[in-house]
Amino acid sequence: MKTTRIALLALPLLSLTLVSGYSQAEGLAPSSFAAFAKQQVKNIEAASQYPSDVAERKGRVVVEQARSSSEDKKRWSHVVMQSDAAAEEADTLVMSLVRAIKFDMQLQPNDGHIIFTVPGTRHVFKLANSAGSKGNICPGYSVRVLEASNGHVVFRKVCKPFEYLRNRVYMSNEFYLYDVQTATVRNLWTAIGDQKGAAMLEANPPIVVRHTANGYLFDWAGMHPGEDGPVKMHIRNVYTREKNGKLAGTLSCTDLNFPGKEGLESESCQGGILPPVEKTRK
Repeated sequence: MKTTRIALLALPLLSLTLVSGYSQAEGLAPSSFAAFAKQQVKNIEAASQYPSDVAERKGRVVVEQARSSSEDKKRWSHVVMQSDAAAEEADTLVMSLVRAIKFDMQLQPNDGHIIFTVPGTRHVFKLANSAGSKGNICPGYSVRVLEASNGHVVFRKVCKPFEYLRNRVYMSNEFYLYDVQTATVRNLWTAIGDQKGAAMLEANPPIVVRHTANGYLFDWAGMHPGEDGPVKMHIRNVYTREKNGKLAGTLSCTDLNFPGKEGLESESCQGGILPPVEKTRK
């Protein structure tokens, strides 16, 4: 409400500025009047900078500084890719993950693709529905990197709350692991919500993976925000690189909460492998 009152108080001031400018401009030649009018607009724009505008500009400066930083991790912690980025913001959908080896990630919302590239290799996966597709219950989403190395990336996709039917809402928080060697993206952890006005479903503690001799270990214990309320959960999954002839292979998932092979691709493995669209050598 304070911002609204400031805006209302500013209106008479702006009106006075315009009236005063008009009286000063009377009698000027057309070309001089045009220049005078442009200057008046600039003066008004400069005078109408509210604290929220200043904060937003400062935030953009911080993000741009992070994007251009030589520190890889600084870029991950500040940069969030938005699916609704405007055409003039296309550069915000490309990010260097490991600058030393030219390892990049790109989001293509029009196709719903996420792309990982290093010199000589390009891996493309279907992360979301194409923009504008019918029946899409996740039309707006963001992507953020949590970890990245020469050989892997952990990232999350957040579907913003969307009311697809009256009082029917969809939102989700999804975490993924990308393995460069096998050109595979697997879902690590997902929470889905349908309560209108509810807070975003967060992973607590944060999602972290550890390297093993031939893959990764995901050991997470916490309260999972289930459909009927938080549920205590302990996920102990091992992701192992499996050879597939001459092909790159894949990541298999084994739930260590089960003995032997009983945990192979169990329910806790989430069952999510992003469909590959392109695996090519450039």
